[in-house]
Amino acid sequence: MPIQLLSLLLLLLPGAAFAGDWAFEPNTSVWGILSQRKVQEGSLNPGNSVARTPHQTAALELRPDWNLGIGVLKLTARPRLVLDHQRIKAGAATSADTDLFLRWSEGFASWNASDALSFSYGLQNYQWGPAESASPSNRIFRDTIQVKDSFYVVNGKHLLRATYSPSNSFSEILLVELSGNGDAEPEPYEQHAKKVLLKSEFSWKGGSEYAGLVLGWRDRYGAWAGEYVSLEPLEGLSFYIDASHQAGSLAFYPARSGTTALTAFSQSKRGESRLYTFATGGARYAFENGNDWRLEYLFQEAGYNRAQLAQSRAALLSRDPLQLLLNFSRAAVAAGNGLDFPGRSYLYTSGRFPSAWNLRDWNLYLRALRSLQDSSTSLLGSSENAIGERGTLIASLAASFGSDGEELKGAVDLGATVAYRHAW
Repeated sequence: MPIQLLSLLLLLLPGAAFAGDWAFEPNTSVWGILSQRKVQEGSLNPGNSVARTPHQTAALELRPDWNLGIGVLKLTARPRLVLDHQRIKAGAATSADTDLFLRWSEGFASWNASDALSFSYGLQNYQWGPAESASPSNRIFRDTIQVKDSFYVVNGKHLLRATYSPSNSFSEILLVELSGNGDAEPEPYEQHAKKVLLKSEFSWKGGSEYAGLVLGWRDRYGAWAGEYVSLEPLEGLSFYIDASHQAGSLAFYPARSGTTALTAFSQSKRGESRLYTFATGGARYAFENGNDWRLEYLFQEAGYNRAQLAQSRAALLSRDPLQLLLNFSRAAVAAGNGLDFPGRSYLYTSGRFPSAWNLRDWNLYLRALRSLQDSSTSLLGSSENAIGERGTLIASLAASFGSDGEELKGAVDLGATVAYRHAW
């Protein structure tokens, strides 16, 4: 959807609410966010001269969540107006940058054609799946737990969505991604590709147990299939799995360049007929007091194995002039190889504790992701405290552990963020 149309929607929503029998819900929140980071300055990022990761950021965000409806029609607008200030220390120099921009998280129109059939068009965020770390069967929205925190907003995709729900226990959803939303594809150097997805879901036991089948297609790549299941054998205890299967991979893999000892990165699995599985399975227990704990295992068959991780790390750390030239020709691969996770196997756990330690209006969240190949680890803890009826104080602390260049050793060793959100 063109940005001009979205901006027009934002301007028209308040005025249209006063005409006819329109129902207008003008929910809005303001966020003030401050962050301090200890940047990783290893061999891959000497003096922060390569990544140029900000060590201090301050942001003021206005996040409207406006809904306007009349009868079977509804308009939704969720823009973000952001004033962002960053300070970057690279070597002995420190620079500052301030930016003001408008970004649309979502902006779409919905039409309920009947009790069972509805359509939506525009920038939309549509998620599913029982797991928290990833949703492998959803190959349109590939945001994984590595990037999500209390402040993260999933950017909507330009979708046409048709939903058919003849009963409370069965649904068919068709998603068509028509064009890009301004974000790059997860794989380096790939142009935006149109995608089509059909998801069928059946639930029972009042929705506490469910299963889904996903069939999808991506332009210039081909089809994929996925499935997810969640079972609750005992009250509060559930076991689940979410998986996808696709031939080949668009990721970049390290390999010897000709007869030399140099390493080149290429899409060596593109066009393969072999099926690769990406899956996460786990267990979740929801306590009577509202606490929630889960443990998940992730398996990404197309991910780097130990030898590929070691080869990639050695190539990126090399100071050989020819290897540096090869690395420069594939510079984007250093930032991301195109996979959902760098390697093949991970263990994930998280816990949510509302009213932790019997403190009213204080919610605590803890999580950890660990690579089972090189033992690198990322941790995050956050808390939310209610301030009055409309305010929330949010604080988070994130850390990554491992050697330079290992899977989960991110650009930041330690990061602390504090924010205040006020809603009305």
